[in-house]
Amino acid sequence: MKHVASAAVLALVVSAVVWLAWRGRDRSGPTEPTRPTDAVPNLETPAIPASPEGLEHEPASSGRSTIPVEPGKGRRGAVLAGVVVDQLGTPLRAAQVFMIPVGLAVSTGSAAKDKPRWSRSDDSGRFRFEDIDTTRTFRLHASIQGYLDSESLTVQGGGDDLRLMLVRARAVSGRILVDSCVPMDQIRLRLDRPSGVGRPVRWLADNADELLGRSPSFDGTFTFEGVSASPIELVVSAQGDSIATVGGIEAEPGGAAPDPRLDPLDLRGRLTCFTIEVQDDMGNPCSGAVVALRSSDFAVDREVMAQAGRVKFVVPNGTYDVGVMREGYRRVQLSGVAEDRVIRLRRGIGVRVVVDPRPLLPPAPYRLLVALIHGIDGNAVDIDGIGPLDSAGAASLLVSSPGRHSVAWYLENGNRRHYLYGISPRTVEVLDRDEAGEIRLDDRPEIRTSWELRIRELEPK
Repeated sequence: MKHVASAAVLALVVSAVVWLAWRGRDRSGPTEPTRPTDAVPNLETPAIPASPEGLEHEPASSGRSTIPVEPGKGRRGAVLAGVVVDQLGTPLRAAQVFMIPVGLAVSTGSAAKDKPRWSRSDDSGRFRFEDIDTTRTFRLHASIQGYLDSESLTVQGGGDDLRLMLVRARAVSGRILVDSCVPMDQIRLRLDRPSGVGRPVRWLADNADELLGRSPSFDGTFTFEGVSASPIELVVSAQGDSIATVGGIEAEPGGAAPDPRLDPLDLRGRLTCFTIEVQDDMGNPCSGAVVALRSSDFAVDREVMAQAGRVKFVVPNGTYDVGVMREGYRRVQLSGVAEDRVIRLRRGIGVRVVVDPRPLLPPAPYRLLVALIHGIDGNAVDIDGIGPLDSAGAASLLVSSPGRHSVAWYLENGNRRHYLYGISPRTVEVLDRDEAGEIRLDDRPEIRTSWELRIRELEPK
């Protein structure tokens, strides 16, 4: 009897379990099968795509999840939803809204839930992303033609009352007039807030370089589209020096008449152009010479490397000090320059530097160089003469200027020079004469120690 009673109780328990399981299936409904997904590449900070091509699209009124639910992968089922509006609060339809997971770094085949997605706002400006993993952080961004892209909105988990604002694109246009000698590609225009206060002014740019400004067209016309602020000021510069500023500009809707102060902006008579041509002692173009230009008030202060022996300057009207430096030649300094000049360089002052006793030289392909410089910091722009030590411990230099010089040491490898630190300073006198002079230096142990340490630093580990 006891065995019969036990069997009856066991049968009742099994029946109850089966009934509860059937009731649970009836309440939860059928489970939607998951579908295979593609892997996504490793991305630390995903970029906002220029177009939605390749992203998973989620309709604004989607009634189902576009991403399979995976148990144990974070709390699913949340929603990211909101509205896209203009600066007046008017809803915008057909705006593309991008949802980008922050810190995306998934490379497995089950990564579809972490792919960037996009949706399009409906007639009420509403957008909606479903089945959001609340353990993740997302970046939202909206875009539509005729408006500046919205600023990114970062959201942790879900949210159904989000707001993305787009600013209607406006434009600043006009025409620059300059003298015929001034190339338009040497003129630079940029927009700024008055006195530089507040956030930078944004505009639509064709490339990264145009984010900092742009040059007018060959006929002097210009247009900044998609301007983000008003009032603003237009800053005009030539080769980096400001020459004009027009303030209180209101960006106008595209196609509107430009500010009359900008059409035209007449800069004729404000700029001067001249060319410095540098020749060697034989009258040939001297490439690689550094031409320094400076105004008396230091408002203009430039150093330019001559290409094919020529440098063209576009500067505000006035006169300028011009200096020319080229390794192996004497320095030249001119004052009151306001027109084209041809400068012929003279060979430098010949100096033979002898190290006694003969120092130990580094192994090939390294060479030990001795230099005479202005100052003791080893900057290449201060080098007045430099040359390699030969097997006898001597070097022949052409020094750019007479006077007191500091001795510096360099290690050369191919076309690269490396300054050697930790060597006791020493100064020498270079006399202004046509015949070569001689300077004798004593060998010091720290010279070898320094180049050996430098080679260890340069050699691959």
